Amino acid sequence: MRFVTGIGLAGEIGGAITLVSEVLSKERRGIGTALVATAGAFGAVVASYSAALVSWRSMYIIGGVMGLMLLALRMSAAESLVFESIKRDSKVSKGSLLLLLGNRERVTRLLALVAIGVPFMFTWAFMATFSPELAEASIGKRISNALPISYFAIGITIGDIVCGLFSQLLKSRKKALGIFLISQFLCVLGALHANGGSETLFILWFFPMGVFSGLWAVLITTASEQYGTNLRSTVSSIVPNFVRGCTVLLSISFLSCKEAFGTISAVQIVGLGSFLLAIIGLKVIRESFGVPLTFIEVGSGQVDYASPQQPNAYAKARDQGDLRQASGF
Repeated sequence: MRFVTGIGLAGEIGGAITLVSEVLSKERRGIGTALVATAGAFGAVVASYSAALVSWRSMYIIGGVMGLMLLALRMSAAESLVFESIKRDSKVSKGSLLLLLGNRERVTRLLALVAIGVPFMFTWAFMATFSPELAEASIGKRISNALPISYFAIGITIGDIVCGLFSQLLKSRKKALGIFLISQFLCVLGALHANGGSETLFILWFFPMGVFSGLWAVLITTASEQYGTNLRSTVSSIVPNFVRGCTVLLSISFLSCKEAFGTISAVQIVGLGSFLLAIIGLKVIRESFGVPLTFIEVGSGQVDYASPQQPNAYAKARDQGDLRQASGF
């Protein structure tokens, strides 16, 4: 049942970010998507504290009711006008994996976006979840992971909105992501080496680590801005789920390094590798702040679907057969 629940929730963040991105103006969509991600992160914080107040069965009932409420809200939400403009055009291929994977540049951008998100899973899946083992190796004392996870979740709740507002202030998604990635890695090193042997200080490091892990909202927003309307929701759902899937690769890498170099060195090696991949990915993607989202993906690239400056771009692509259908996916 947990597996089925996971499948049901897998598309929520991508779908929500896409809808908000297309509904709001290009100047304000960064704020809107940050609020969406912040609400999601805050849910995890509330759940962690609610678990101490009610039984686990009651928690399941609360979660199920909230899921049904979410379904009702989603069904009542209006479709974005951007998507409505292509919805009835049978020549435009929508949500096609063949269209997404049939172009090297599109695939490269997809992998780059996934790479940028890997440090988030590293800090969450390793630093926070395995904080008892890390504390034992770093300060010589095993602790509970309850406080580190709680501080980390609270930090993410704040960081999601801060990173979103920061990208708006800088007028750049890439600069905001880069600054948060570097700060995130420094917090990892701080927790491992700048704790003075103190349990309290070790745990406190997880709050700023969580704050700078709040790049999640801007990452998903960036993913939605990188692709045309006919692939936007698909990519916005694929990226976070592929990032989560990278936990398996991180685990294999960590266990291999742990046997050879020990716990602390293994964490540093895997962490450094994930952050370097993220920086490379950041260089690959293009700056998308303020970019109009009225374009679509076609066989050879992207064209504006409704642009006064290029009124014939779509017609030309259509006449050349570049709006390739991708059946079977």
